[in-house]
Amino acid sequence: MSAPTPTPIDPEPSSALQIRAPAVQRCTDARERSLQDSRAKKLSNFETKERADLAYQAAMPNLSGYENIRDFIACVSYGTIAGGVHPIESTRLLYSAQVAISALRLAPKDKKTPPPYPQVTVPSEKVTHNNTNYSK
Repeated sequence: MSAPTPTPIDPEPSSALQIRAPAVQRCTDARERSLQDSRAKKLSNFETKERADLAYQAAMPNLSGYENIRDFIACVSYGTIAGGVHPIESTRLLYSAQVAISALRLAPKDKKTPPPYPQVTVPSEKVTHNNTNYSK
């Protein structure tokens, strides 16, 4: 019996094979565009990374609405692991998302019209209250 031949692993997987949330993909694409642009301008490695990180963060969704907050958290988490968000910065960003989610939960709900009050009919002729007679 011969040993199976291992399949070589492609060090850079095709972007078509990468499955990411659309918001995370948008942030990653912004970072990649910035990296390419900075390298074309022959900027220093430090400035290239700084610009790429700023581009990543600028592409993150606003903290408005549940879906945006969820996508924001996904972008921060992915950026902390893969680059784009410094771990110290991620703490501040995740706290901002926590505050936004809390504010969303505390926001007044859509007001429903209250149930109609029962109609009270009063006789038009004579009303008695505390042994006092009133007339119209």
